Parts: sequence; structure tokens; C-alpha cells
Amino acid sequence: MSDPQLSQIARQMRRGLLRELGQGVDVERLLADARYARDVLLACDGFDGSELPLLSAQFRRVAAEDAAQPDDGVGGSSPPRLPAARAAGAGGDKRSRRWNNPSSWFGA
Repeated sequence: MSDPQLSQIARQMRRGLLRELGQGVDVERLLADARYARDVLLACDGFDGSELPLLSAQFRRVAAEDAAQPDDGVGGSSPPRLPAARAAGAGGDKRSRRWNNPSSWFGA
């Protein structure tokens, strides 16, 4: 199961954003709220020259792998999977790349 791995990556992103921005993120919310995760991952993608883009790509990959694994029902309830985080740029979605390009924001 990769949920501990997602938590570890989220904590690394939090430390990196604290270092780069002076502002951290809510790790629990990052793991539970797909829209918040999308926003944090896009913010991390913008920090070229740091470890943050690599961490966001790693988070997307692990979240996609985790979402692809069937829930075996053992151990009671499990945390939400994050399918929207995968859709927010995990696999070459042209819309997310276009959205991430500032020249496309105003129809240019």
C-alpha cells in the first residue's frame, strides 16, 4: 500500500514550500482533498531548479498507482484514493499542460 509513501512525499513538499515560499501546506488536506492536491501540485511544478517539480511528479505517479489498486476491503475504511490528482496532470493531459502555460491564460 502506498498511502505512507504519499504521506512522506506530501511532507517533503510541505518542507520544500516552506523553504521556497515561507508558506507550508496542510498535509492531511493534501491527501484528502483532490482539488487542494491539484493546486499544491501545480504550485510545486512552478519551482524549476528545486526538488518540488520532481516531488509533484512522484506524488502523481504514486497516487495513480494507488488508485489503480483494487480495494481488498481488509482493515476497515481506507483513506480516499485521489483519482482527481491523477487527472490533474499525471498522464500527459494536454489541458493541464495548456493551463500551466501562462501564454494561454488570456486566449493568446
